[in-house]
Amino acid sequence: MKNITKHFLPRLFWFHLYYNQWFKNVEGIKAFATQVMNWLMRETLSLAAKLQKQNKLLSEEIKQHTEVLNKCLKLPFISSDELPGIKSKRRLYTALIIISIMAEFGFNSFAAYVLLPIPGLVGLIAQLAFACFATFVFIKLFELLFIQLFNEPKYNSDELPERHIGKMVFYILAVIAYECGVFVLCKARGSSLEGIHGLGDLTLIGIIFGMIAPVVAGYYAYEKNRFHAAYKNTIAINKLNKIIAKKSQTIKKNEHAMEIHFKQRCQEQWAFLQEFRLYKENYNSKKGIEKEVLAGHFCETQESFITEALDRYTKSIISDESQLVIIKRDQQNGHTDLIKNVQPQV
Repeated sequence: MKNITKHFLPRLFWFHLYYNQWFKNVEGIKAFATQVMNWLMRETLSLAAKLQKQNKLLSEEIKQHTEVLNKCLKLPFISSDELPGIKSKRRLYTALIIISIMAEFGFNSFAAYVLLPIPGLVGLIAQLAFACFATFVFIKLFELLFIQLFNEPKYNSDELPERHIGKMVFYILAVIAYECGVFVLCKARGSSLEGIHGLGDLTLIGIIFGMIAPVVAGYYAYEKNRFHAAYKNTIAINKLNKIIAKKSQTIKKNEHAMEIHFKQRCQEQWAFLQEFRLYKENYNSKKGIEKEVLAGHFCETQESFITEALDRYTKSIISDESQLVIIKRDQQNGHTDLIKNVQPQV
């Protein structure tokens, strides 16, 4: 009702209607100033408590993300200068692998009929299943063989993979057997389709591509895998940096919102107090009441009012701020700029 009536009742009448007890008080201005200060604290601290709670949760999340970030930074990662080039290589390698897989799957499907000459839908499904299995298994074998043959460390790492002679011999024998199988099956299937003995042109092309495709796919899968761990770790680092920066920015926005809200409410409540003071001094003059002495009280000037309000406000929220999660400098791992101004530094 008070907020509704203030819009259409005369201001003096409205003040007397709701705040008449302070008009009758000899020290009504100081008493009313105390009440205004209590209203100001209630309004500003209500928002501050809400935003402080949110900031505390955000600070805890920043601490957790920072700990994960520190772990990621201990692992191999790609520098920002090299990242665009690595991305281009990965896209190229992925395209070559997909093309090789599709080609090899086609040739294996073509040759599977010799092993599984089953008519009808069941035969077609069996041939495609065999082609799919052979394609992915033997491309993986080629990739594992290249790992053993080249024995190179992964990107930005000094750790060499362990070379096993037994595994390398097994992979070599397996891929030789596979290539021989491709040659025999493609030759038999091509000869039956072309209706000639020996190697026709189409059969020869099919054999060559059928034998080269898994080698190409396996090699580029090996090259791509060398960058994979560092690339994945780099993406995780960039994502964590963005998350930390976003949460830090949210904390700054909350603190700014608290500051703006406090300043606005201070100005409004000071203006409200001055309006009451004017009416009260006129009331005292009419009633013959001695002029109230405000010297030394916080309501004497606007500066003293704001100073008192700021002091009470700061004391009320300082306990909440002290409970915020603190990220020590040795935990920031060079990311002080992302965390700066979020919380007290230690």
